[in-house]
Amino acid sequence: AQMDDILAYAKSKNIGVIPTLNSPGHMDAILTAMEQLGIENPHFNYFGTKKSERTVDLDNQKALDFTKALVDKYAAYFSGKAEIFNIGLDEYANDATDAHGWQVLQASKYWPDEGYPDKGYEKFIQYANDLAAIVKKHKMKPMAFNDGFYYEDKDDVEFDKDVLISYWSKGWWGYNLASPQYLASKGYK
Repeated sequence: AQMDDILAYAKSKNIGVIPTLNSPGHMDAILTAMEQLGIENPHFNYFGTKKSERTVDLDNQKALDFTKALVDKYAAYFSGKAEIFNIGLDEYANDATDAHGWQVLQASKYWPDEGYPDKGYEKFIQYANDLAAIVKKHKMKPMAFNDGFYYEDKDDVEFDKDVLISYWSKGWWGYNLASPQYLASKGYK
C-alpha cells in the first residue's frame, strides 16, 4: 500500500520511478531470509574461509531460483507502473574478496583446478541475462550498474544488449572496469 501511494504521488508530479532489486550482491536481508526459509549455504564463500554477507553463491541453484522468483514477483508488480527496473549486478562479493570479486569470477580460466569458482563469470553473465529476460517479460527495460559488464573489456562474453547501463564507477587500482566509451561501442545505452 505504501508503494502504491508513492507511485501515485510520483505520477501526479510527472516523476518516473525506477525500482531496484539488487543482486547478486547487496542481498544481506534476502540471504538471511533464504537461510530462515531453509535454503542452505546461499552465501558466496571465498575458498571456504570468508563468507560474503552480501552476495549469493552462483553455484547454489536453490538460492538463484529464489532470487529470480523474487525479481519476477517485483517486476510483475511494477509492470505498467514503471518503464525501467534496475537489477543491480554490481560489486560481486567485494566484502569477501577485498574488492576483487570480478577477478575471482574470471580466475578459473587462468588458474584451473586452483579452487576458484568454475566458469564463475560465465555463470554471472547467464544470471544477468536471465534477470534481464524476466524484466523484459514484464514489459520494462532492464537496467544494471556498470562494474560487472565486460569487466576489463572482456570481448569473449555476451551480455543482453537491451540492458541500460547505470554507470556509477570507473573503478580504482586493481578494479579495472570497462569504460563508458567501450560500453557505448558495444551498443549499450
